[in-house]
Amino acid sequence: MAIRLNDLVLSLYECATSTTEEEVRAKVKESFLSIGKKQPTLFLEASHAFVLENTRLNASNHAYVLSSIAAVLDGSSSIISQIDEQRLLLTINLAIQEMLMSK
Repeated sequence: MAIRLNDLVLSLYECATSTTEEEVRAKVKESFLSIGKKQPTLFLEASHAFVLENTRLNASNHAYVLSSIAAVLDGSSSIISQIDEQRLLLTINLAIQEMLMSK
């Protein structure tokens, strides 16, 4: 099931980053929130993989991915406590790299 959920997250990112329709992007982000609250480690792993596989994302799509991650992690210590410290450090590192590369 984890592989299918990982593929789902990757497909949702593909969908969201291939459109400029805000309604679609908002619905995808709602799905990320639902998945991320139930499977935060899997969501972060898939998000990280998506960014690594799609190095040519434009600034808007980079921001979308990072804001999706932030939305899942924002304000919920119970979600953060479920995630391995190493995974959190990788996610922080990814966010820093993405911000530096966009300048």
